[in-house]
Amino acid sequence: MTKSVMQQSLIAILLLAGCESKDGAERPVASPASPVSIQAEIVDIAHTSVPIRIEVTGQVTATFQAVLSSRIQGSIDKLFVREGTQVTKGKILVELDNRDVEADLARASADVENTKASLNA
Repeated sequence: MTKSVMQQSLIAILLLAGCESKDGAERPVASPASPVSIQAEIVDIAHTSVPIRIEVTGQVTATFQAVLSSRIQGSIDKLFVREGTQVTKGKILVELDNRDVEADLARASADVENTKASLNA
């Protein structure tokens, strides 16, 4: 062998040796991957509108306000709505304690009966 052929061979050997990994480990040989089955479902895609939900903080005020009053005085016996409940015309909101009114009615009925009895006598 001539000196130039030997130099070229030595250079080729050094180049091949330099192609190893830095830590000296051999590179794994790639093998063909085994087929993997993937479960998939086919669905139809449709264009629809999506409702947008927005959360904000603030103060809510009534559009309409009403003053509630009664022709008679009394205590509230039952409350059928709470603050913030939407109501409509004619809806019963409260029931008053009617014991005082029933007592007044009983006295008036007794007076009527006494008056009838005194007229008939």
